[in-house]
Amino acid sequence: MKFYAWSNGHVIEFDSDANRYSLVDPESSVQLVRGRPEISTMALRQVLRSPKELLPPIQNLADFLNASCIAARMRKSSIAEQLKVIEKRARRFNPTDIESTGPALTELAAVYQHLRSLRVRQPLCLEDSVAGYQFFRRHTSAVQLVIGVRYPPFRAHAWLEADGVLLNDRKETVETMSEIYRWPR
Repeated sequence: MKFYAWSNGHVIEFDSDANRYSLVDPESSVQLVRGRPEISTMALRQVLRSPKELLPPIQNLADFLNASCIAARMRKSSIAEQLKVIEKRARRFNPTDIESTGPALTELAAVYQHLRSLRVRQPLCLEDSVAGYQFFRRHTSAVQLVIGVRYPPFRAHAWLEADGVLLNDRKETVETMSEIYRWPR
């Protein structure tokens, strides 16, 4: 499948089957929506105020470890293969559907941020987003994996959102990116 994004006057194509990004000829007739919804950022660490709160519930810890192990095993797979795995696994989850803008999701995002900061090897953005997607999907169906691109210089990045709220990244990092892929749509 091919996806397109507009970035600084250039059209970028993401071919998930070929596992590559490329610039599209400017003469091409590809039409893209240039507008982006406003993305807001959660106060991810505000709920982690005392040492007692640094210890997440055991189920959240188990979910995080499971999701991180799956994402680490897929690290060397193509982007398309990684996306297929999360699509397949998403069907198995029966999320508790916590409110995507409520305090429960804010707390869950803070727990995820805290646990990922304890990892020995920091994962690349796609691995982190695949793991995060599996972690958050157990609790809400609103979570979406987003891939964005920027040119020049060329850069691709992946992150998670729930109803336009960032879950595993900073607003400054993603606001310069042009969205090229979002799942689920």
